[in-house]
Amino acid sequence: MAIRYTSPFPIHVQLVRHWLADLLGMTVWTRTPNDMTSILPVVKVGAAPSGFLSGFERSASVDIDLFTSDQGSMDALSQQVDLAMARLAGNGNSFGYVDDVTGGSFAAVDYGDPNLLRYVATYSLTVRPLPIS
Repeated sequence: MAIRYTSPFPIHVQLVRHWLADLLGMTVWTRTPNDMTSILPVVKVGAAPSGFLSGFERSASVDIDLFTSDQGSMDALSQQVDLAMARLAGNGNSFGYVDDVTGGSFAAVDYGDPNLLRYVATYSLTVRPLPIS
């Protein structure tokens, strides 16, 4: 007997994108903008290649890239994003509910532009299927 797939897991990138946009009060991107220097700071969310499926739970990961022009701005932004991700555990939005969030810890990653700082962190989310409507 085949099991019928009746309820999808949340689209974790959109869940995190909208969560951060709401808490930070800024645009959160899913692609790197062409001319970032005029719109800094920039927060970008993308899917990371990791996770697992176990019973009715799925773990899926996101990479969060932060771009600023100076260390002070980066320190403040990385702390705001880290706190927002910690608050996502046991919470959610119209894109889904998150049981747990693990990972984090932003690290500097060269972007090739001396006028931009880039920090990246990976967070893993444990989610359940969306309710059947």
